[in-house]
Amino acid sequence: MYELKTNNLPILSTLQAWQHGFESPFKAEVYFFSTRRFTDLKWGTQNPVMLRDPEFGPIRLRAFGSYAIRVKDAPTFLREIVGTDGRFTTEEITNQLRNMIVARFANILGQAKIPALDLAGNYDQLGQFLQQRIAPEFEAVGLELPNLLVENIPPKMFVTCLYALLNPTTGHMVFANAGHDVPYRRTRQGVVELRARGMPLGLLPNMTYDQHEATLRPGECVLLYSDGLVEAHSPTREMFGFPRLQAMMAEPDGDDLLAFLLNRLHGFTGPHWEQEDDVTMVLLAAQPRAGGEGPTGSQADGGEVLAAQPRAGGDGPGDGQGQARELLARFELPSRPGNERRAMQQVAEVLAPLGLPQGKLDKLKTAVAEATMNGMEHGNRYDETIPVLIEVTREGDDLVVSITDRGLKQPIPEAVTPDLDAKLAGQQSPRGWGLFLIQNMVDEMHVTTDDVHHTVKLVIHLTEGAQRGTTG
Repeated sequence: MYELKTNNLPILSTLQAWQHGFESPFKAEVYFFSTRRFTDLKWGTQNPVMLRDPEFGPIRLRAFGSYAIRVKDAPTFLREIVGTDGRFTTEEITNQLRNMIVARFANILGQAKIPALDLAGNYDQLGQFLQQRIAPEFEAVGLELPNLLVENIPPKMFVTCLYALLNPTTGHMVFANAGHDVPYRRTRQGVVELRARGMPLGLLPNMTYDQHEATLRPGECVLLYSDGLVEAHSPTREMFGFPRLQAMMAEPDGDDLLAFLLNRLHGFTGPHWEQEDDVTMVLLAAQPRAGGEGPTGSQADGGEVLAAQPRAGGDGPGDGQGQARELLARFELPSRPGNERRAMQQVAEVLAPLGLPQGKLDKLKTAVAEATMNGMEHGNRYDETIPVLIEVTREGDDLVVSITDRGLKQPIPEAVTPDLDAKLAGQQSPRGWGLFLIQNMVDEMHVTTDDVHHTVKLVIHLTEGAQRGTTG
């Protein structure tokens, strides 16, 4: 029970206020504050928060929980929060309190230094640490924070990753991407992306990842970088972004590309930039070869030619015979309809200095085009992110053109003699007709497979009298 007492006389006060319409101007407002504990109030992150984990590096986490509040200092609460609101409920303040908790969560989680893998076993410790650090902010508005609970940090944490293997001698690189920012490759024709499909690590179970290949020719480079570079903001909150980075890579700036990009980044963010995330860059550069870069062609989209020095041994015809294997060209083409013509043209440009008879060269071009089209269509299924790899080598008195696709374990049919009547009668598939054509355009054809690749090797004898044949 509460009792209110006044020292004024109601009747006389009313008569004295006749000039105010018998309404006294001297009012008294009474506020009641409930000092009980309000429990089971919810908090949670609407968006993932960034955290730097000592084992996984930058990761994104969500968290959910509950908390309780109680009015501790009624005058302060009245001045800071309630004001003249005649009826104030918890619904009017929970959004503000939740935002206060979430805003401090990322910093406090980092200060707690609990590894991501150990968070599930330290909810109580994390809740207490969070409560102690946030309680003073609640007291500043007259509230007490009796308890704060971390109930769940979802296990679907993930890490982006780019994995690459580089052969520094040949410039050949094999890579896979698990949701990381796409690397950029600077070529003579421009800056292109090295794309490979794959979800971040830990996002979904039993994920598989595409493996792609690329070859750096002399003078080219590949930039690997963290998202702190492209997600940096200017003073007006404009994001640095991928298009800006790609355009800057195309600008000539001597040999120190990393210093050039860092200078541009600092110019974009301004002198008072508060760095939001780590900025890491790795540059893989193929040094220009002295005396020129070897054969070239009118290619783009990853179809550049790599000239190389002769090397002993090899994996094609002539192996084990002590013949030198000279790599004349190595290039890739996206699996896109029509690129078989580019393959044919580039091989012809590489072989032009050899002075092959025109008839033999024309047949080889036809074989290259047919083998490339088969690899793109049947091996890579016209997936433009999976290229065909073409190598041109000279092995003793033989010229070898190798076309490799990623047909995995799909079998390659044997070359069959086309029979139109049998085809019309449904007794023969045209699947092996292409290989029959290829076989009859060159001196030898060799087909090899492994768990990942199909390779068709086309052999031209530069001297007469060698045995013509096919192996598979």
